[in-house]
Formats: sequence, C-alpha cells, structure tokens
Amino acid sequence: MWQHKVRQEAARFSAEEINEGITEAIAITNEKLMMAIVREGLLSYTLSAEKWKFHLTGRHVFFYDPGTRSIESGHAIDALQLVHMLECHQTDELNWRTLMPEIENQLINQALSLIFCRHSPAAEHAYLKGEQLCLTGHNLHPCAKIRIEMPFDEVRKYAPEYNDAFQLNWLMVDRNLLFVDLDDKDYRKLIAFSGIEETIPEGWILVPVHPYQFKYVLPDIYSEEIKNGQIKLLPHIGGWVKSTSSFRTVCPLDSRYPVIKLPVDIQITSTKRSISRTTALNAKKVTDYIRTIYLRDAELNHISRPVYELGGVTMRKAAVPKQRNLSFLLRENISDSIDADELYCANCLFEQVGGRVPIAKQLIQSTGSSPIDWFEKYVELLATVTLKMMSLYGIGLEAHLQNISVAFNNGFPVSIYYRDWGGLRIDEVRARQLALEKGLTSATREEMYEKVQNTLISNHLSELVKFFVTLGYSEERLWQIVRKRIDDFYRMHPAVKDYEQLTAAVIYEKALLSMRLMPDRGDIYLEKDNPLNVYAYR
Repeated sequence: MWQHKVRQEAARFSAEEINEGITEAIAITNEKLMMAIVREGLLSYTLSAEKWKFHLTGRHVFFYDPGTRSIESGHAIDALQLVHMLECHQTDELNWRTLMPEIENQLINQALSLIFCRHSPAAEHAYLKGEQLCLTGHNLHPCAKIRIEMPFDEVRKYAPEYNDAFQLNWLMVDRNLLFVDLDDKDYRKLIAFSGIEETIPEGWILVPVHPYQFKYVLPDIYSEEIKNGQIKLLPHIGGWVKSTSSFRTVCPLDSRYPVIKLPVDIQITSTKRSISRTTALNAKKVTDYIRTIYLRDAELNHISRPVYELGGVTMRKAAVPKQRNLSFLLRENISDSIDADELYCANCLFEQVGGRVPIAKQLIQSTGSSPIDWFEKYVELLATVTLKMMSLYGIGLEAHLQNISVAFNNGFPVSIYYRDWGGLRIDEVRARQLALEKGLTSATREEMYEKVQNTLISNHLSELVKFFVTLGYSEERLWQIVRKRIDDFYRMHPAVKDYEQLTAAVIYEKALLSMRLMPDRGDIYLEKDNPLNVYAYR
C-alpha cells in the first residue's frame, strides 16, 4: 500500500500530521483525476443528488462527490483503487494499467510534500520565495507530483517545495562533441560560479550537471565517451543553488550568476525532462528578437518583463538520449531586478491546500480594493502581454501558470514576467527575420494559435475564473470581463484573423490524460466550447 511508504518516509512526524497529509493527497489526486476524466469525456456520468454517477460495464458504478473530492464504490476509494477498477473494465483503446504506477507515485509524493512542507517557511529570497510555494504542481495534470524512479531522499534534496540548497556537479567535455552558443562573458560567469580554480584546457568546455543526473544517468548514457576520455567526470562539486518550480531549473543563491536549466532524466508530469538541441540553439536568437521588441514597445516595457535566455550548449550526437541529456541553458537571474513588493509564480497563487489561505486571496485582502478590480487588472496585464506578443510580433507565449510570474505592489498586480523560450511557438511568416533551428519553436500560424488558446484560455484564465467563482462571483460575469478586455485590445490593435480564432465557438484543448492512456496516438486535442464565445453575449 502506498500509505505504508508515506508513513515510512515521514516517520519523524506525528500520526495526526501523517494522516492529514494522506487524506489531503487523496482529495487532491481524486479531484485532478476526476476533472481530467470529465473534461476529456473518457467516462460518461449522470447527476445523482450532489454526486456524479459513473456507469461502467455490466452493472458496475462509482460515484464522485466534487464537494468532498471523494470517490465511492460501495465504500470510499482513492484514485489508485479507482484506476485498478477501471483497468478491469478497460477497452482496447484506453490502457488504464499504464497509469497505475504514475497515480501511486503521485499519491506518495503529494502526501509527503504536504506533510514535510505545509508549514515550512518560504525562502527569504525575492525570486525563489515565489517559486517554492506550490505544493500541488501542474493544475491540469492528474499526476503533477510524480518523480518516477527518483528515490524520496533525492526528491527531498531537489524538489523546490523542500527549500533545500545543494551544489552542482561538473564535467569537462571535448569541445568537438558540442554545439556551443554562449557569449564568452556568460561562459566566464559559469566558470566562476563553479568554483573551479584551475584553468580550463584549450579545446574543452566546462558543463554543469544536476547531481541526480551525474549519479544515475551519465555513467550509462555516456559510457563510451567517458571510457575514451572525451567526457571527464570531475570530483569537484560547487555552486550553491535551489530549485525553481520547474524542478530541473536551478537558481544560484549568489545573484551575480545566471539561472541554469538542466536535464534530469526522470518523468515529471508526463515526460522526461531533457533539453532538445533546437531549444539550446534557438535560445539566444529568440532573446535577441524579443530584446528588439522591448527596445521600441513602451507599453510592453511598462507592464512586463521577459526573463531572457542567454544561450546554451548541446551535444552534436544524433542519438536522442545522448543529444538531450548533456545540454544546458543559461537564463538571466532576475533576483536583483524585481521591481515590486512580491513576485509569485502564477502556479502557486490559486492553490487551495487545507489549512492555508490561497496566496491570491491573501493578496486581494491586503489591497483594500474590491476583488473584481484585482481580477480586471490581472486579466488586463496577462491578456495585453500575450495578445500583443502574438498579434503584433508573431510570438505565441506559453502563458500557462507554470511559465508566468506576476509581480504585486501592496497586493495589487502590476506586471507580468514570462520565461521558457522552448515553449514558445513563433509564426514563421510574421517573424521571418528569425532564422530558427527547425523544431517546435518555429511554427505555423495555426500552431501559434493552439499554443495561446491552450495556455492562456484553457489553463491560465480558466484557473483564474475558477478561483474567483469560489469567492462568490458568477462564471458568466467573469468570462464577460475577459471577453471585453480582448475586444478592447483588438479595437486598438486590429487583427481580424487572430480575433476570430481566439473568440471562435470552439477551441481545441490538449487532452493530457488521454495522451497517457493512448501513448501511441501522440498529441490528442479535443474540441471544446470556447468560454469567450459561450458567455460573450448573454
């Protein structure tokens, strides 16, 4: 039983604290799984009193109560027990069995993060504080907390919510094995950060490595290069860092040095976290393009801040595991340039974990303004930045909760920070001056639309609206405010096709759970009613 693993790892806590964590982890995982099932239409249901009644094969049924986030089938069951039951009734198309280890790992890690971190103080650090407060992970993934194959003592060292500092490992790599796209000044900063005092030999590159990757992954994937002396595993460890909300992106405690995005070959949510060659080699080109935008766009400068990527290094090897598991990116460290009282990764703002008032609610209460004024300003900032970057400059931002941070003064939203160029979709026609490496970043107009719709509407704005519904506001009124903001934007910046696409009757949402159950089908999109259209003219 997964609960035994939790009790074993959390033995130094009281039985009451452990049981609270287990109970809350069950509720969180139940809700995420059931909402994904319903959102993606994987099982049909009817309403029975306050519960949802699901019919399986034969006369088998189960119930979900959204009020208590509980699942019942004769008695209370958790998400793992439900997946076991669904596996007994599965079709050839939906392979529920593949989800079992993921749900189990999700429950264990979710419970342990609640037990260990619920009352832990956040980092006293302008940037890291707002990165480490998210206890439930990605808002739409049923398995947002999974760290498949990583032992818990390693999770506790490296997961952001545990707020632990650690040092990086380092390699010396024959330059002939690498594509290097870094300015010399940034590479010199990296060397200084490592603490290595001896001179780096001519023809060799110093490469930072996540400790987990160094211990468990590199000796296997790069055994040939290590054996023939092209990769040297250094005994030196150095450079103190803490993890950001993405787990494998680490921020130096000394703000003079850049943030480093590293591959970590474990499954987090739905994929292993490596770094593609195109992501590493496009980073500086995209940064240069965005810098030119911000040199001439006063409005964007006033309300937003790109977190620039400084360049990257990647293997020349064609084999995908070798190509992706030694790459790294350097990103601007914004710790000393936060011009606000508070900066929070949006992913933690609306989280409702038992015993903690959501951060957004705390901020709203501190403003002295009405909640709806806060909502309108948040929407104005987010929509203006995302739509302007798309319609005027051809860049589809990955505007979901994980890549957007919001700055607040006196509790009121004042600016948007956005990051992660690997998640952008850049229209090849509108930004034709960008000579990007072929890959996902370089996109068609339709792919750019899909990125913005999925991340802005289906993820970020939907979560914002959902939260304000809990404060007593009607969903209809909230989406009408969002629609008005979008209408106002396109009156000022006419772009007919963009406007029609964003406000169309249907949008196409990525079906994250379906993609886990049917992995051979690749990306799966579902046609959904667009709330910007549904609520627009009532």
